[in-house]
Amino acid sequence: MASKQRTSNRRQFLQTALVGATGIIFTGCDLAQPKRSQTTETPQQTQEEHVIHVNPPQQSQKVAEQTGFTEREQRQIDQLKRELTNPNPTPNIVNTNNQQQMRLVEEAMRQIDPSLVGRNVLFGPRWLEVMGDGKPMPRAPFQQWRDRTDMVYDAYADLVGQGPGEQGEMQKILIDLRSNASFRTANVAGMASSNLVRINKDHPSFSRSSIPGIVRYNSLDFVLMHELAHCFTNGKRFTAEPESICDLLMSYVLENVQGARIGTSGGGGVNEPAEGTQFRKRQLDRVIANLRANRLATFSNNPLGGTAYDYALLAPVDVVGWEPYKQVFRSYNNENYAHDFTYSGGDSRARRAREFFDRLAHFSGKPDLMVSSAMGRQLFDRHFGAGAGVVATPRGEGI
Repeated sequence: MASKQRTSNRRQFLQTALVGATGIIFTGCDLAQPKRSQTTETPQQTQEEHVIHVNPPQQSQKVAEQTGFTEREQRQIDQLKRELTNPNPTPNIVNTNNQQQMRLVEEAMRQIDPSLVGRNVLFGPRWLEVMGDGKPMPRAPFQQWRDRTDMVYDAYADLVGQGPGEQGEMQKILIDLRSNASFRTANVAGMASSNLVRINKDHPSFSRSSIPGIVRYNSLDFVLMHELAHCFTNGKRFTAEPESICDLLMSYVLENVQGARIGTSGGGGVNEPAEGTQFRKRQLDRVIANLRANRLATFSNNPLGGTAYDYALLAPVDVVGWEPYKQVFRSYNNENYAHDFTYSGGDSRARRAREFFDRLAHFSGKPDLMVSSAMGRQLFDRHFGAGAGVVATPRGEGI
């Protein structure tokens, strides 16, 4: 009964959160259908510089009276404002571990600048101070980007049927901008947990592909979309290879959110729009190239977008559409789901992957979905079937 109640609560949270979202086209969605805004999506180019002001400590009591927070909470908010606006922050990150703390973080952001606060996402103040080339970010493109990131959040929640919280609850996500010192290695472009995304402003991809696309093309950022997707996969039962699941979530956004597009992830000063199915097909082309070169392995020892798991996740979309995927994700929270198998042998990640694909075959009504082509048969057998040592036994057999 507790599990049923959590499922009911999760659905209620999702229905509430998605009401009022703008610009999203969902097909076969069993959540609330938002109306599309009629306002233009073309950013008004400005060169407005934004200066961040932090309320001095002596104003804390007055602000507390206006906001309804206690004096103690306002002191915490003031500390958060100092930490969030520090141009040279320490590697320590703002605590986002619980809803109460996130409430204070949101208020700190609101007192610094209300434009930092979206419906679902909170952008750290350092986003207003710097572009990839060191210039202040124009206000109009920033606000449009914030709103479009809210729409990405909505789309991710729509696909997986739950929010980013550890128990699937809807909660806001802090998107912070940090320096190399905040990461274990300078090669990391970003990191994410359930409700925190950190983007490395010193990483080459930041200036080459992120900001120019935001300002000039009103596009979404590859790194930010990818890290935000991790918030919906971390710790979830359906995740065998989080990187590939992120590719699936990003594909859903680009194929179902009106006007969504990203710049090429390689950057190099070019930010060509990638819309609709182009991103997914580009990922599939990488898998095929690796297969032909006999470089295809599986799971986290592979380059991003080059795994067998990518192929098995992305290729069936053209055949079955997105609705069976929604049913698969939701089935992991449905205690009445009884069409699965028992799995033994092989790597635990391979078993989880096989389970996901078997559920997709069930909900799509295509039991041979993964072996319908020579490549599909080869990949499936090698990485998720007999070649991987995984044995799937229908429940009830052998009893």
